[in-house]
Amino acid sequence: PRYALPIVLMASPFAALGLLGLLGRLSRITGWLRWSARPQQALLAITVALVPIVSLGDAMSSNVKYFETRRMAADLGCWVRNKYPQLPAIVGPVGITPIISFYAHNAPYLPFRWEAPDDSIVAMIERSHASIVLLQPARELTDERCTAIAARLEASGLAPVDGSELPPTCDGLRVFVRLPQKTRIVREPSRVY
Repeated sequence: PRYALPIVLMASPFAALGLLGLLGRLSRITGWLRWSARPQQALLAITVALVPIVSLGDAMSSNVKYFETRRMAADLGCWVRNKYPQLPAIVGPVGITPIISFYAHNAPYLPFRWEAPDDSIVAMIERSHASIVLLQPARELTDERCTAIAARLEASGLAPVDGSELPPTCDGLRVFVRLPQKTRIVREPSRVY
């Protein structure tokens, strides 16, 4: 969607050649059927009008899932920005985490691939000391894997955020936040080694 105009400009000669070939074939068929000039022109005009309408309908309806995911990532990024103004570190799937980071005023982030092993995902989260961790079931990162990773995250001090606290577009996304560490006051400093 971002680079649609250059693609359209580069592909338009080929689309025009395809439409020209279609119109030439229709013109030969109508000549073979011995239609008069007016029905031939009407058929060609209908074809010229119908091709862009069908193409526009396909273009507007084929990226619905992409735009829903992008809207969800933008909403969650704004939620992070409002809830954590000190720019927390974010770890999440490669597809949505950069967008969330952008809307959270370029918060630092580490993306992971969905097909990465569970141990490497958890190790990345532990190494980064991320304040926010995102899990979203996908093809390779199944719901069962998300549940297993979530259990390990909770054991390491991350708490799941209740879905009612998140934006309504974040359905199906699991968000974990690092619980604040309790500070320990040393009562007898001379005993600390």
